[in-house]
Amino acid sequence: MDEPVAQQETLSPTQVAAQQRISVVTSDPKNPYFNREDPQHEAAVREMASLHQTRHPAPANTSPDAAELKKRDVPLESHRPDAVVLPELPDGQAWDFGTLDDLAKDVIRPMALTQTQSQGIVDMYAALLIAREDGKPLDMALAMRLLNTRGPQLLLSEAQMQRIKAWATDRFTS
Repeated sequence: MDEPVAQQETLSPTQVAAQQRISVVTSDPKNPYFNREDPQHEAAVREMASLHQTRHPAPANTSPDAAELKKRDVPLESHRPDAVVLPELPDGQAWDFGTLDDLAKDVIRPMALTQTQSQGIVDMYAALLIAREDGKPLDMALAMRLLNTRGPQLLLSEAQMQRIKAWATDRFTS
């Protein structure tokens, strides 16, 4: 019976160098890596761990899931899980800090949104402000379409999206 042919792995120059160093260390039985009594043993173990991590890097996650997003976010216990960076607005437009404060007080904090979710909502608000013609109200149809598209990407639940829509409708149409 024929054995399956292993696929050839393509290594980066950094991975090749790491593999070469691993080979040097493992071929030397006198290396501190193999002697727990050697004062350099712990350093050698750390070096080998680093070399193996370089040689066998974790695959890049190009589509993070909920656990990954939570890991990237500021913990809820943190002093400001809703801290965001305000995008720059064009000349002649300015942030309404009262609206931003109300958004944090009425939506972001009560729903315990993560920093990533909070930033996404502020970014959507900025896009709506930029798209608005001078002196006209926000385009609520565009706002709802934007939330329907971006909300699931931010891992917002249907209930959270409904609450945000209700807040925006009350805030900008009354």
